[in-house]
Amino acid sequence: MPRETFRQRFEVEVPARSLTGPSPSRELSFEFKLPPGYRVARGGPAAGARVANVNFGGLTERRREFTDIDNGVRLIWKLANGEVFPVTGRRAFMEVELDGDRIEQMAVSDKYRTLRQRFFDRFYFDGLVAEWVDTSVTGGKVKFADQTIYQGQALMALATEMAVLRGAGGSADDARGRIVPVMDAIDRLDRVAGPRFGGNEALDGFFVRDDMAGPNDPRLGGRFAACDSDWQFPDHENASPSGDQVFGLMFGLSAVVHFSGDAALVTRAKAISSRLYDYARRNKFVLRLPNGNATRRGADLRWLSSLLHGLNQDITGQDLFNQSEIEFAGVTLPLTPVAAFWDDPVTARQIAVLAGREFRIPVVNQEVELNSFALHIMLMALAPGDVWSQSELERVATKANHHLSALLYCVRHGRRVPGDFSRSDVDAILAACPDTGPRASVAPANGWNKDNRWVRSANLGEPSNGGTEEYNGVDWLVLYNLSQLTFLGG
Repeated sequence: MPRETFRQRFEVEVPARSLTGPSPSRELSFEFKLPPGYRVARGGPAAGARVANVNFGGLTERRREFTDIDNGVRLIWKLANGEVFPVTGRRAFMEVELDGDRIEQMAVSDKYRTLRQRFFDRFYFDGLVAEWVDTSVTGGKVKFADQTIYQGQALMALATEMAVLRGAGGSADDARGRIVPVMDAIDRLDRVAGPRFGGNEALDGFFVRDDMAGPNDPRLGGRFAACDSDWQFPDHENASPSGDQVFGLMFGLSAVVHFSGDAALVTRAKAISSRLYDYARRNKFVLRLPNGNATRRGADLRWLSSLLHGLNQDITGQDLFNQSEIEFAGVTLPLTPVAAFWDDPVTARQIAVLAGREFRIPVVNQEVELNSFALHIMLMALAPGDVWSQSELERVATKANHHLSALLYCVRHGRRVPGDFSRSDVDAILAACPDTGPRASVAPANGWNKDNRWVRSANLGEPSNGGTEEYNGVDWLVLYNLSQLTFLGG
């Protein structure tokens, strides 16, 4: 049986000692269980556990005890703080490893195959991805909105599918063949963007959200009497990019680089990411049209500039931090203060409390509403890197129902499992989606009545618009694959 090593991090925070009082202490109990697809390998004095890393942060250890539990260990950890400063207290962490023997293989389920086929049959059009279709409307209707975000999630689904199929001993050829036309479409959206807004036809990172002309567009094959798309009605300027569209594409490109295992796809994904980042960078992270005007929707990326840099570096391997700048009140600044804001553990704690409300980014003096869209972008951008610890990211992710980002964090940081939820919790989320796919008519409690579960994760449980739209389901496909890779991957 293949043996894998899993790692989990535990933290204890102890308040500062008062000037006259005794040293305060705190004792916490933690559980570290392996996923159901693995059986813990016992042995040694600590029930099979190994301490891979520990940092006491100035605290004094009073107790450390490991005991057996079902398919894992329980850690009891007690620490004391004899220091008066800092007044906010001190924090220690321990990283524990467990070995597990695999007893279950990754697999592509029948439901996955059904929803995947549904996606390609009904929502995929030569590399473009529709948000929804509605067959209850006479002649049928299709809508393309946030299309580049859905392209990115399609790339995520297909690239992680390639990794799952490799682990299951299957062929990833079909998934690879599906990725290529999505990348072709991204290039096309880049080329047509310049002429659309009075610029040149060039692959320069400035793109449009879609180029679907309407119900008579030949790519639709005459299947719909009505079509809504951002490309239509150019006087509204709906087709220009926004920050969430850039991030959405780059999330997909990152998945291609790290999960596809295909050198040609990786090279192409890196080239696209470089263009997108260069577009944002040359505009100092305020997205602009060829005439210099800011794009109409979501142009200001300054508050996320360091995270976008980190994402591009994760994809391309290029460190352009010192060549990247923002501009505020006529003054050009490096990305350093933005990066420092996100690196501060206080930021993670504040966001866990402020989710759904506004807070001010001090560097650029911006009021940012932490709506579901913003939380999605932030969590997915943080997941591949080391800006936040696993516990910090999970604290925000679970509060916002964004299990996907926590799974991505675990997969990208080695053999880790979530500390705040289990595989059975994810299986319940997957099972709640009907076999016929996400749609507006699904009960709100199921969480699959929105156009995209992750983009709307902070609003789960809210009623839909009461319509008859059927959604593309790439959010389900990505969750399934990342669950397989997290809990069963080698």
